Amino acid sequence: MSKHGCLMPMVEPVFPTEDYPVWSSIATGKYPDGHHIIGDVMFNLRKRSWFDRFDANTTRDQDWWLGMDAPF
Repeated sequence: MSKHGCLMPMVEPVFPTEDYPVWSSIATGKYPDGHHIIGDVMFNLRKRSWFDRFDANTTRDQDWWLGMDAPF
């Protein structure tokens, strides 16, 4: 990779290497211990319900998406 790509010696990887923690680190510039997103599963304290990205029944719950701006 260094022969045909680039080196980034100052970059430290994000752990855990799951999607949501990594994406949140890219978006915020913080590591998971700073933004507190440490997995691909979340819990809504108000509704006492789980969000699991692998379970379509939980991802379709509109409460998880209220307040999000549409990209168009």
